[in-house]
Amino acid sequence: MIKTLPASCLNALKLFTGSIILFSASTLAQPQSDTPEFSSLFQQLEENIALINELDSEITENTRLQNEIRARSDQLNTENSELEQITSEYNQALEALNADINTYIADCDGQALSNEALSQCEARRLRLEDRNLQLTNQAGQITAREEQYNQQVEEINASEQARALAAQQLFIRRAGHLNTIDDIFQQLQLINPLFQNCAALIPNAMLACVSQVQSGPVLP
Repeated sequence: MIKTLPASCLNALKLFTGSIILFSASTLAQPQSDTPEFSSLFQQLEENIALINELDSEITENTRLQNEIRARSDQLNTENSELEQITSEYNQALEALNADINTYIADCDGQALSNEALSQCEARRLRLEDRNLQLTNQAGQITAREEQYNQQVEEINASEQARALAAQQLFIRRAGHLNTIDDIFQQLQLINPLFQNCAALIPNAMLACVSQVQSGPVLP
């Protein structure tokens, strides 16, 4: 014969069992209480992520400046090509002028010439002087453009050196904050191993992940 408990005992057992179930569920549903250690680590995480965001903004501006410098450098390369072409044409014109001057000297200087020949030589001399004056003016213009070009090259090189140095410092500082965040997650992992899952996320997603893990599972 199967023995059964009295009804009063069964009711008491059901009530006690139900209390255990309700207690367990409510315990899991409640967020884990924030300890001073966790609060401190979470604050450090917030601060380092905020600093990384500031650095990312500066890195974006640095990249914009880099593109601007590259555009200016391309313009200077075009200017240099034009200067090389102009200088080449000037040198050819100067060689031609020197050749014509030598021919003029051979034809007209110290020769017994007729009046007509003298008149022609005078006209040639005037044309040679005019060409020489034009080339002298052109040489001055080329020199001025070369000086301006060289100054712009110096300025753009200085700008690029300063930008590159600033970029290097920005990335070093960013890497330092990322290392600090890694250290923070090493400490958070001691509180809850699940925090390590948040470490693989991008910085802006870490805080939400940590908050979600810290809140714990919520049962319906």
